[in-house]
Amino acid sequence: MPSYRYKLDNSDLTTGATETAATTYTPALALTEGDHTLYVQERDDTDNWSASGSKTIVVDVTAPDTTITGKPDNPTNLKDASFEFSASEVGSTFQCQLDGGAFAPCTSPASYSALSDGSHTFSVKATDAVGNTKATPSSYTWTIYTVVCTAPVITIHPQSQTICSGQTAAMSVVALGTAPLSYQWYQGSSGDTSSLISGATSSSYTTAALTQTTNYWVRVTNACGSVDSNTVTISITTERVSYTINHNASFSYTPGDNQITSWQGDLNDGYFDLPLADFDFQFYGSPVTNIRISTNGYITFGTDGTDWNNVSIPNVNSPNAIIAPFWDDLNLNGLTGERGVWWGLIGTAPNRQLVIEWRQVPSYEYGTEAYRFEVILYESTDRIKFQYLDVDSGTSHDLGASATVGIENFDGTAGKQFSYDTSSLYNGLAIEFIPEEIIQNKIYVGQGGGCNGNQPCFATIQDAIDSVNVPTVIKLLQGTYHENLILDSPNVIFLQGGWDASFTENSSQTTINGSITIIDGKIIIEGIVLE
Repeated sequence: MPSYRYKLDNSDLTTGATETAATTYTPALALTEGDHTLYVQERDDTDNWSASGSKTIVVDVTAPDTTITGKPDNPTNLKDASFEFSASEVGSTFQCQLDGGAFAPCTSPASYSALSDGSHTFSVKATDAVGNTKATPSSYTWTIYTVVCTAPVITIHPQSQTICSGQTAAMSVVALGTAPLSYQWYQGSSGDTSSLISGATSSSYTTAALTQTTNYWVRVTNACGSVDSNTVTISITTERVSYTINHNASFSYTPGDNQITSWQGDLNDGYFDLPLADFDFQFYGSPVTNIRISTNGYITFGTDGTDWNNVSIPNVNSPNAIIAPFWDDLNLNGLTGERGVWWGLIGTAPNRQLVIEWRQVPSYEYGTEAYRFEVILYESTDRIKFQYLDVDSGTSHDLGASATVGIENFDGTAGKQFSYDTSSLYNGLAIEFIPEEIIQNKIYVGQGGGCNGNQPCFATIQDAIDSVNVPTVIKLLQGTYHENLILDSPNVIFLQGGWDASFTENSSQTTINGSITIIDGKIIIEGIVLE
């Protein structure tokens, strides 16, 4: 009975061949792609082997690549389209598809006519001689626009802004161009499409709550082009954006009990650094651990404690991060006894008060005039109080006539000024600066009831007062109100005037033409003129 021996890709059948009586051969392992040759011999009944025969086969499992080599412009005003294409394997056949229809056999070039205006997609795939076809065809999308088309142009770019940590930011873009316009917002620098924001496809976008500085941009597109906006930077600050001034705080003068005797610099323009240790106090939202006390009637959380030339607040020039109960050119030279600068820590944590007192300190220029005043920092609540025991020596230079009174943030871009070079102080006056964040309730008053979407919104000040049952800031739109106001409940109300139409800035003032009657409770006014 004859037998056979087989060997793959090697003509030497004397060793390593597979010997069998079968007239068929199946390789033990799957063949790799490429050419393979099978060699075979037959043995007769007398054990003689025939000359070897062979058969070469080609294994092909790779689908051909399809390349679109000719296509219409995008966009175009031509309703006819022609596509040229080729395959990476000679002898391949093609199937074409237009706008999601069925694939059908085609040859290059494939032409289409009388297409409608709008977006179209052409797809093509190649099949080789053994039937291999790629699952994903090659595609090209273009837009036909036979009317006059104007590419989009951005007329108002979204604006960079600074927000507090944990807040959201709203951005918007205004663009012109042939409708319809589409929008897509991205995170990152303009032109970087790696961080697409899913669902952000309108002309405005509001971020999630942010805790770190982040960049954004938007792409505006229509049928005949696109345009990218500038990069928008949303910066994060820990600063509180506003303090409310209580012009009529309760007066209760508390002297310091530690006299400062060791000054850096000289007694005219010197400073003393006071570590705060575990005293829990934040200024404009930033924790502070050291106070620099200046001889010149202010304290700072910065580095400049010798500046004698007072300026208006805010001012980006140093000193910044200042609390100034009486910033003027003062002089400690020649003072004896208890005259000088004192400090003291009163109470029990976490509700202590840090007192810094200038006690009978004279002006450098007008040495016969001496003043006694203090600043108190309130632990945990971050409130600041100025108190004036004696600022009137009977001359025209008294009462703060050459002093700055107020507070300023760390970079000099924001502050609250009570007075600047005006005689606005008097003996027994107490001024308090209260971070708005400790007053959780805020309501709005717009004449006619318009508050730019801020809620709750009231048409009159009295309606707003009547709604209050907790300490509240009532923000008033700038302008004039003709009302007689009455408070008859045990609440503290901060009437804060001068706000603009969007309630984002209160650089103007509000006039109340009428009276304010307080039967019970307390009203503190800021940015308001009473007539």
